[in-house]
Amino acid sequence: MSGQADDHDLERWTRNFEAAQQMYTALRDEVKFALDKALDDKGIKVHSTSSRVKSLESFREKILRKDYADPMTDIHDIVGARVVCLFLDDVQRVEDIIRKNFKVIRYENKERDLPPEMWQYVSVHFDCMFGPTYRGQRYDWIKDQIFEVQLRTILQDAWANVEHYLAYKGTNSIPNELKRDFSALAGLFHVADKGFQQIFNASKEQDKLAGKKVKDLTNRVSGQGKLPVGADVVLDRSTLKAFLEQLYPDRRRAEDVDYSELVEELVGVGITTLSALQDALQEGKAAGEQDELRHPPMDIETLKPGVRYRDVGMVRNTLELLMPHFRELRRRRQRAEWSEERDHGEEPWDEEDDVVSEP
Repeated sequence: MSGQADDHDLERWTRNFEAAQQMYTALRDEVKFALDKALDDKGIKVHSTSSRVKSLESFREKILRKDYADPMTDIHDIVGARVVCLFLDDVQRVEDIIRKNFKVIRYENKERDLPPEMWQYVSVHFDCMFGPTYRGQRYDWIKDQIFEVQLRTILQDAWANVEHYLAYKGTNSIPNELKRDFSALAGLFHVADKGFQQIFNASKEQDKLAGKKVKDLTNRVSGQGKLPVGADVVLDRSTLKAFLEQLYPDRRRAEDVDYSELVEELVGVGITTLSALQDALQEGKAAGEQDELRHPPMDIETLKPGVRYRDVGMVRNTLELLMPHFRELRRRRQRAEWSEERDHGEEPWDEEDDVVSEP
């Protein structure tokens, strides 16, 4: 862009952009709220959701670089949101959520459009508007505004951020000496994404198999949740999860990560089989139940006592009363986790970041 007339237009568009900041901020917040709620309603766990308003500097730079008749209308990623999925299969599930909750103006999946012999790691982009179900004063002033939603896996997100830092905008700008390395690395990320999905699927299958095995074992003796003598099932996340479901059928289930952490704690004090765990819990059963009645755990939502422990919490509380070395191990692990969180806190997506796609 050059000349006095163009400079005048740039300043006019800058003033318009600054005047619309309140609307853009509201749109940013509503888009993220709608995405978070829809994901939660469907029970889909993702790595992160984030949103941002394009910075004034980035807005002006894009005007200078592109030929827009009306940047306020033609730039669709002034407001952008990003959903980072954990697994490949989740991408399609989140795609369905986006299409159901928003009016999709444009859809782009560059990876699907590439020939199979071409290695390039990209994500899915949507240009959207709020659909007709979003009505009322809260949405009337933003419902006609277009915003962008990016959808990618966590590995695609890592690739995009590093690629953005390297500043190669396409295959033509990559030196010939590096093209083979880029292609090979993209292929490795592609295989890794598929590998994570396969491991996730296999872990769910292991949960099912362990559940059937433990249920069959406990059904051999009287009293649900009790293993027969000599049933030395090796402790892992799947077997522990299945065993506690049988042992505590009336307690709330914990998250998968809690079962994994508990396995590490149990092995750390020499409990490596379900039989050994069962013996310890039986020995401390009375003390654990009495302690729960006298000192019920805190409800994290109301910050008041009165709820019962989840299955993992009951195991931990019982063993801490029974085994001082288990209690000390737990304290050491907690201190280490707090220290790591303090020293290596995760940085949020900077609102000045402009990784969101350039149409």
